[in-house]
Amino acid sequence: MDTWGARGQVRLSTRPDAVSPQLLRRLRRWGVDLVELGVQSFDSAVLGRSGRGYTGAQAHAACRMVHDAGLELGIQLLPGLPGHTQAHWQEDVECTLAAAPKVVRIYPCVVVEGTPLARLYAEGRYQPWELQATVGLVAEALPRLWRRGIRVIRVGLAPQPGFLLQAGPWHPALGNMARSVAMARMLTRAVGARRVERMIAPRWVQGDLWGHGRANAPVLARLGIVPQRVTFDANEGIRVWMT
Repeated sequence: MDTWGARGQVRLSTRPDAVSPQLLRRLRRWGVDLVELGVQSFDSAVLGRSGRGYTGAQAHAACRMVHDAGLELGIQLLPGLPGHTQAHWQEDVECTLAAAPKVVRIYPCVVVEGTPLARLYAEGRYQPWELQATVGLVAEALPRLWRRGIRVIRVGLAPQPGFLLQAGPWHPALGNMARSVAMARMLTRAVGARRVERMIAPRWVQGDLWGHGRANAPVLARLGIVPQRVTFDANEGIRVWMT
């Protein structure tokens, strides 16, 4: 069980099968604010093939226990595990929305040297998701989580010493790429056939709006969204004036 503090909060990170109502109530008395569960997937077959040691039912129950104890909930998802399909990912997003966590982390599965997964990959028994497909699938999920007020505080593994990647959808800017695709899709749907004359966006989107390497710029320009028409402020939500 890991602990860390942020903005005066005390948070814990653990497995779904490591919690109990008694333990969670005790943690709350000790001043813990949020418990983050490494759910990875809510699908029992996927969890079994990955050797996680617990079932989807246990993951659901652990989420409820955290809420019942009066603690805030965090969920970690790991799309692309052995046997994990795009359909499973869609279902995991639905389950996450239903669980109503405060925060979510998304760690697309990669193959790291020296792991059992690396042996499966070497034997041709596991194929990781492609990078662009992963970006697109995560980008589909992000707006749904945002609309529920769920903060996605991490997308993709951070670089680590000794991190010897063999395969999989890893990129140092994976989160930026997924958020950028999500924003481009949201704005395209919202604007439709009209054109943007002016847009005010929160400052926190400034690094993602134009996309990794300004990949969003051509798409947004077709909507009339160009730098001289966009300003950023401290408010939440994007405000758009269109013709």
